Amino acid sequence: MVKPLTKYNHNSQGNPHAQYDRFKVLSTKKAPDNNSEVWVQIFQKKLRYDNQQVADKDLNTLRRLSLDALVFDTTSEWDQDMDWLHVGAYISAKSKDVAVNLSCNSVARDYTHFTNENLSNPGHQFRLYVKKTADKDASGVPLFVVTLYGKVQGGYATINLQPMAYNFQLGILPKDPWWQPHNRNHTDVTTNMNATGIDRISGLLSGIDTNSFITEAEMEKAHNGEQVYSSLHPAEPTDFEQIYRGEKGSTVTLGDKTTLLTVASNPTTNQWNLNEILPAPFRSYNGFRLKVLTFGGVTYKYAGKWGSNIDHGRMVLKKQADVIYEGGTLSEFVLYNGYWIEQ
Repeated sequence: MVKPLTKYNHNSQGNPHAQYDRFKVLSTKKAPDNNSEVWVQIFQKKLRYDNQQVADKDLNTLRRLSLDALVFDTTSEWDQDMDWLHVGAYISAKSKDVAVNLSCNSVARDYTHFTNENLSNPGHQFRLYVKKTADKDASGVPLFVVTLYGKVQGGYATINLQPMAYNFQLGILPKDPWWQPHNRNHTDVTTNMNATGIDRISGLLSGIDTNSFITEAEMEKAHNGEQVYSSLHPAEPTDFEQIYRGEKGSTVTLGDKTTLLTVASNPTTNQWNLNEILPAPFRSYNGFRLKVLTFGGVTYKYAGKWGSNIDHGRMVLKKQADVIYEGGTLSEFVLYNGYWIEQ
């Protein structure tokens, strides 16, 4: 006989599938109030490029993992930071090495309450360690172990992760059709392609609620010699560089993302004139800023005084004359009414 759903066997709302909760949060223990034991292991996972010829007990590896989550603290009531964590790691088919993307960007910060809160102490920090093991898979590619740690600011704080997106992929799979149902029985939940998303994420983060906080020195000692990545380093470059040496004449057409233009002498003509810099269409707005770095051998052509009739892409230079800057000179220009004004 089937039992009816009640608040006692399924929760107060009679939801038989609570595992599908969009707002599931996974939390660490409270950090000690000593401001030194502030790092805690979030997860550790083995990466394998090729799953062929793998014993049952070893069917617990990924080739690629990617996880996005909101990060916040629910214990230190005066700490109201909200961050967005992205961590990605995969074994590249080209290099047979691990490529990593790790960032933690602020969504909301509150500097008014928490005594440890300041610009030099971000709300949350993360480090990813990559260990290359001596074991190799069927393709001869080494197995790797990736370990993610999170840091709180102290004061009994916790790290709470609300998963928002994930991508877990297995390595090269056996062609035997028997493998797939076999896989269901022998892989761990994180690598089981048939498990629900939240169950796979919970499996990856299964130790988050029991792992103890440790000091930075203890963490570094445990991963001595491993490659380390920090969320304090931006995931993308601050500037997108474009290099031009007058190959196509005196006019430069900027790429869609260019914010740094590097110019240098032409190997054929040596000295050349820089007459015009044409911005990408969606960058053609008043106030767009462009950095120009010269290695020498370039004459910046003066177009006239600000406010006069000046063609698009031409430059208003501070010296009000043609200029040959010394190598290593960095200039900044602001686009206004279609032409550039040197700052």
